[in-house]
Amino acid sequence: MASMGFDQTTVVEMMSLVDEHRDELKEAEYVKICNAMRYLHQRTQAAPRQAPTPAPQAAPQMPAHMRSPFYYRVPLTEHEQVQRDIDTFEQRVRSIESSIRMNQPTNVRTVNLHRQLVIVELMPDVARYRGSLLVKMKTEEIRRHTQTLIDRGIITSAQDMKNRADRKKREDCQARIERFEQRRREWQGTLEELRARVQ
Repeated sequence: MASMGFDQTTVVEMMSLVDEHRDELKEAEYVKICNAMRYLHQRTQAAPRQAPTPAPQAAPQMPAHMRSPFYYRVPLTEHEQVQRDIDTFEQRVRSIESSIRMNQPTNVRTVNLHRQLVIVELMPDVARYRGSLLVKMKTEEIRRHTQTLIDRGIITSAQDMKNRADRKKREDCQARIERFEQRRREWQGTLEELRARVQ
């Protein structure tokens, strides 16, 4: 079956055919056909040629002797699935317990964020002009605000600021530990249920 499309070669052949029969055409008709052929010739020159799309090929199959056990995706039994869940939950509980140990106040250093919380608590106007505590204060800015608090008589010294920041640190650590403890209780409860299923 003939193709319905055409390219630059087809246009050239049509122009040759028109030239062969130009004596049989009126001059006005010949000019119209030539203009049309020139237009088609320019369009086919400008159009980029698209490479033919290769036919899809089937993916090569791996030889049976090279396949790993995971290739066959053997479904786990219920017991194996529960045992795998237990391993996952035990690992998560250990990770939470590690986070609890790391967040003990003795293991956490007092940082600028704790001093910033004290400054905003004692000078609410600082929070208003900064707009958000997410914008962390630089060390020099904290020192300047600390001196302002001392000048206003709100705190007695830089040591007073450190003590207040230490209290903020302990409160922050305690809040995080409580959240971790809650999550550990939830995971531990599920873990006990899973262990009971495999006994």
